[in-house]
Amino acid sequence: MKSFKLISIYIISLLFQVSYTLKANGWKSQSIYQVLTDRIVIDGEPKCATLKEYCGGTFNDLIQLLPHIIDLGFTAIYISPFIENTELGYHGYWAQNIYKVNSNFGTEQELKRFIAKAHEQQILVMVDVVFNHVGYVPEGKVFDDIVPFNKDKHYHEQCEISPQDFETNNIHAIENCRLFGLPDLNTESDEVKDLLFNWIRNDVVLKYGFDGIRIDTVRHVNKRFWQELNLVLSGTNTFAIGEVSSQSPSIVGDYQTQAGLDSVLDFPLYHKMNEVFAKRYPIASLQEQYMNQKNYFSDMSLLGVFVDCHDEARLFNKLSRFAADKEDLALGLNALTYAFMSYGIPILYYGTEGRLNGGSDPLNREIYNPFKEGAVDQTMAKYIKVLNQVRSSHETYNYEPEFKQSGQDTLIFNKGPEVLVIVTNTENVHQTMFLQNHPFKQGDKLCNAFSDWDCVTVDENKRIKITIIHGYPKIYILNNELPPDQNRLNFYQGLFKNAMIVIFFIVMANILHFSGILNMITGGNHIPFKHDHNHHNDHKRL
Repeated sequence: MKSFKLISIYIISLLFQVSYTLKANGWKSQSIYQVLTDRIVIDGEPKCATLKEYCGGTFNDLIQLLPHIIDLGFTAIYISPFIENTELGYHGYWAQNIYKVNSNFGTEQELKRFIAKAHEQQILVMVDVVFNHVGYVPEGKVFDDIVPFNKDKHYHEQCEISPQDFETNNIHAIENCRLFGLPDLNTESDEVKDLLFNWIRNDVVLKYGFDGIRIDTVRHVNKRFWQELNLVLSGTNTFAIGEVSSQSPSIVGDYQTQAGLDSVLDFPLYHKMNEVFAKRYPIASLQEQYMNQKNYFSDMSLLGVFVDCHDEARLFNKLSRFAADKEDLALGLNALTYAFMSYGIPILYYGTEGRLNGGSDPLNREIYNPFKEGAVDQTMAKYIKVLNQVRSSHETYNYEPEFKQSGQDTLIFNKGPEVLVIVTNTENVHQTMFLQNHPFKQGDKLCNAFSDWDCVTVDENKRIKITIIHGYPKIYILNNELPPDQNRLNFYQGLFKNAMIVIFFIVMANILHFSGILNMITGGNHIPFKHDHNHHNDHKRL
């Protein structure tokens, strides 16, 4: 009996591992476009006087957005929470009734229609969800209007998280006290857990068919809860990525290695990229950060990598504080290139392609319609398309970055045997260097994916000459293919050669047959002529 139980446990663990592998392999190749549903206003005009109100974005607007994100090369969309919220909860993080769809965004049927339309076009859909807290309740008012958590016992005792609690990593306060005054759910309670687990599995994932969930405020809930959630979601093939807002790799990494989430958002890298590209810290620190983080995460290829999000001032807002306008674009493109090509799953916050530059919340939650004239920066769009195309066609997500050169302002690494990435935060207009540490051989031709004219050849000393112009990034791709005309000539030469071989064997077979040589070789076992049939019939009559 004991052996049987051990075998059963082993089989179950294998099944969980297979399920995890399928989810992981399915998502690490994706590229995600993030939206706040309320801020995508395509059909009609915005309805808000300020950005702290509902502005009119709906699920139908998200359907109209799909061609845009497909054109940019994204394969998944991540939307803000869709449930009914307390007053002014346009962002979705202030739950009032977790079983109802926010009527400002549309109906259940319209949400299902959006997901169906996305799936028809091979776009995965991820939804933001909250387990830690609910919406604000007026001072002194009971929780009667919060569904289903309408009793005091559903919540932790009231206390507030202080800045010092974050600085000292005070786990008890972080997990049990209120974040920004929001009522903190008692996620240790079996009743609360049952309600939340049934809701996420049956009323979110299975009901609507979401492919993934982005989990808000993960650090504020105990790790045991996330381990149990992982079991609840097993069998649904749902990918889970958590938000752990911290610059510490050890704190963030624990929620992948210990709490069992598939992935977490890479806030340590986000803050490091801000230092490198906005504040001009040495770019070599990106390599140091990568090597250090490998000690704290179980699978860095699954981390969510981003340069913008809805909780921080936008990338181009930060760049403009430290750089002249002419330098903003190149620096932004370098940051994006590193985010897409280094490791992890890239996540682009809506409007980055339009160089939106809003500051802190709510200024970073602008109204956006990419189909309006001038709403998309064409250079940004071109680079984003190329990044998605290279990542997909060369499957760079299957390779770790191999750093070849790093200095004060330039970082070079390859992703697999065919892709070489050069990023910089330099102010130099023109910079030339020779690279000898690389995976290519003499005579190999490399072409810049961002440019039709920028190609280099590995010289006899196995050097690659790299010229950086105006601080723009480069992605060199191995391109040893012959020109189209030469390929066409080779094709026709091959056809002619094959035809001549076939004709030769036909002629030789006829020569051998009619000369009698074939008869000598086969011992006479050949197809008989007509007179042979007659002779055979005469013999039979005898």
